[in-house]
Amino acid sequence: FFGGGMQEEEEKIVKGDDVIVELHATLEDLYMGGTLK
Repeated sequence: FFGGGMQEEEEKIVKGDDVIVELHATLEDLYMGGTLK
């Protein structure tokens, strides 16, 4: 059970990294757009 839980956490971290990258791009786009407007 312990080993399985650890593996699940690792998978979640990898997925989270992808989301962070997408969020960063969106934040930059919003910031740039707001400044241009």
